Order: sequence, then C-alpha cells, then structure tokens
Amino acid sequence: MREEGISAIEKFMPLYRALTDLEAMRNAAARLRDDPISQLYRRYSLPYALCIGVVRAGEWASTVAETLVAEGRYGVAVGEDLEAARRMLEEAVARAAQADPWLREHPPRVEWWGGQFAPASIPADHPLVQTTAAAFADTTNAPAILEGMTYGADMRLLVNEGRTPTILFGPGDVRDAHRPNERIAIADLRIATQTLALTALRFCGIA
Repeated sequence: MREEGISAIEKFMPLYRALTDLEAMRNAAARLRDDPISQLYRRYSLPYALCIGVVRAGEWASTVAETLVAEGRYGVAVGEDLEAARRMLEEAVARAAQADPWLREHPPRVEWWGGQFAPASIPADHPLVQTTAAAFADTTNAPAILEGMTYGADMRLLVNEGRTPTILFGPGDVRDAHRPNERIAIADLRIATQTLALTALRFCGIA
C-alpha cells in the first residue's frame, strides 16, 4: 500500500534538515562571539554539535514505515541557559512541522531523556588552572594549552552543584578513551602523574 501510507521516514527528512540548520546557525553565532569562553573553542568547526545518532523506523521491509524514533545529542554552550536551548530546538522542530500539511496535523513530539550534561567552567586565571598549567610546563618543558572540550563530563556536578573549582586534565588523547582497545601511552601517563603530583604540592603550599 505504498500509495496509501504516509512514510514516517519521509516525514522525518524536513525535521532532520531543520535540526542540521539549527546546528549550523548555533555554531555560526558562536564563531562571532569574542568572549573568553568562545576563544577556548576556536579550533572546533562544530563546538556545539547536534548529532542524530540513532534512527528506528518501521516494522517490516515491505510496509510503509508508520512510526519513527530519532535519538541524538544536543551541544549546549558554556553559560547558555538550558531551558532556552531546549526551547530553541523544540521551536525548530515545530516550525518544520508547520511547513508540512501532514505534520501540521500530526506534530512530532520532542522528549528530553537520559544523561543530560550541563556545561561548566571556571575562569582561566583561577589558581587551580594556573598552578596545573605551570606544573605541566615544568614537567614537559612545553607550555600548557588551555581549551574548551566538547564532550560531557562530571565536572558539571562538581562546579555547578558542589561549587568546587574543577578542571579537565588527563593523559593521552581522549579519542582513545571509551572504545575498543582503549589505551594510554606510558609516557603520557608519567607526564600526567608528575603534573598532578606537582600541582597538589604547589597548590597546598608544600613545593
């Protein structure tokens, strides 16, 4: 009944385009900002990515798909109001649905679920940042590079809920973490260990 069914897959296409347009708009706006936080994300082309990583649709290969569920990740900027960011996505989906006669009568539903990682930061001139950077430089004879990270982390809980100054620092390349053959080079582990030990000693006024 190809001519009688309304394909949820086809109706998802304008919604997906609306989401990618939203991603492009948000990141273009971020590139125009010149505040200290935005400077930390300059090397990323998509610091605030909107990624649809899972799409499930239909019940049978020869039947028009009547349902579709898409799941994804929505990057939020440091300092951005979370409720405002959610409304921005919901409004983008609603506008796309209004432009389609069928979706206008059968609007899609947006749900916020699972792990939601709020952004967090501390000032670059905070003693914890400066002490760690100096310890790294003394350990490696190379300057520390300060930059923002685009992944979710528990730092949000320590900073936002626990009011505890926190930084993200560790050995190796984050791309080698949380994947098959997860690994760290011994040399990188040694550098991180020495840096943290020196940071703790200096921060506590011992060295």
